[in-house]
Amino acid sequence: MENISHSLFGAALAGATLPRDRSPLRRRVFYITGLLAANLPDLDLIYTRLTPPPLGYLLHHRGHTHTIVGLVALAVVPWLITLIPRVRKEIGDALGRYWLLVALALASHLLADGWNSYGIHPFYPLSNQWLYGDAVFILEPWFWTLLGVAVVLNIRYWRGRWLLAALLGTLPLIGLAIGLFPWPAVALLAAVGGVFILLLRPLDEARRSVIALVATGVFVLLSFNLNEAAVRQIRRADPDAAARTVDLILNPRPANPLCWDALRLTHEPDDTLLISQKSIPLPSAASPACGANTSLAWTTLARQPLAELRQLASENCSVNAWLQFARAPVISEGNISDLRFGNSLRGNFTTLRLDAAAAECPPYLTKWTPPRSDVLGD
Repeated sequence: MENISHSLFGAALAGATLPRDRSPLRRRVFYITGLLAANLPDLDLIYTRLTPPPLGYLLHHRGHTHTIVGLVALAVVPWLITLIPRVRKEIGDALGRYWLLVALALASHLLADGWNSYGIHPFYPLSNQWLYGDAVFILEPWFWTLLGVAVVLNIRYWRGRWLLAALLGTLPLIGLAIGLFPWPAVALLAAVGGVFILLLRPLDEARRSVIALVATGVFVLLSFNLNEAAVRQIRRADPDAAARTVDLILNPRPANPLCWDALRLTHEPDDTLLISQKSIPLPSAASPACGANTSLAWTTLARQPLAELRQLASENCSVNAWLQFARAPVISEGNISDLRFGNSLRGNFTTLRLDAAAAECPPYLTKWTPPRSDVLGD
């Protein structure tokens, strides 16, 4: 998940955990800590260059700092903040609330990153297995609205309030302009934001924050229920393919939970991995929500011979390491790419050029369980 949403989670949690007896400095300490802790796991971006690209990013981002053990280690940073004498004095008898904030903000990062199709492996070193939520798009403007209204109203100074409001109001418009969000969804976001302002404005800081967090939780639960509905629809429509399916990769459209994009990976009798895609309207009568140019039937994207992947994995250490990340691997035109990110706005950042892939092992590799070990073997 992008860091604007992580920051909004941290700020909302700070507002919810603040003690009633608070000085301006105590309030500042809680908000800074909430923002910091909610973003701390992304410190792994600092050391992704230890391993040549794209492997460094693929293996180290959402790596060790995105585990339960990593969160415990990262808690050292807010502990160091408490060693500053003035800060320690201001926290005072609210130390329990302070550590509750730290725990919730750190956990919120792991949870939020686990809701989408990128994946995390939170139980390292007990398990190196990737876990995928496949329920929330990695950039979701509903979080900007549900959390953002409360955070904006909780800002004490008008300049900061209007600056954040302008940012959160502009981002959906930018998404609309580049075709990322449909205009009905942006209109609905604006309407819900207006209602939220009317509802939350009379309340105190803590109530605003709690209501915003609960509303966000309801949205996430709804997204997971819609994910299950999409899976049922896919399996019911094609039971023969369901028996051969090794993975379903689902993503809701950003700002538009009525339309889902699906990648289906099936293990074919000729030992190939067939990767196909379609859009899933929920309910099926909501197909206009997916747009006129959207395919509602399965379209083949690639047919990847698994023997070719196995041979490359055994001969080339870079490819073997790359497969620790790839969920939908395809070789094409001298490259190997993960088709999950074929339509990424920044291009497919997973692409590894095979002629540049080092046969010798690059430094600082990880040992995550390859997502496609189910058809490629260990």
